[in-house]
Amino acid sequence: MGDFNAKHKSWNPHSRSNSCGTQLYNFTKNCGYLISAPTEPTTVPRNARRPAILDFAVSCGINKILVETHADLSSDHNPVQFITETNTKPYTHNCTVFTN
Repeated sequence: MGDFNAKHKSWNPHSRSNSCGTQLYNFTKNCGYLISAPTEPTTVPRNARRPAILDFAVSCGINKILVETHADLSSDHNPVQFITETNTKPYTHNCTVFTN
């Protein structure tokens, strides 16, 4: 999870996809990973640029992740909270370890 600076229509429907977002989307789709993103923007620039969802999680083996943003800070990035249920049995998946 983190600030990926990646935009794609699948998690950021009000913004144009960028190359980083397209690559990340294709990678997660091909490898069976899940992208968990909030429905509200995670960054709201003070200038005329558009709000965007840049902060999200990429996971493997977690059935359900609730993602919420909170406009609690005076920053242009809103805090993002990831909530998982630990009492559910994860689906079985052959997760691949990768490095950057």
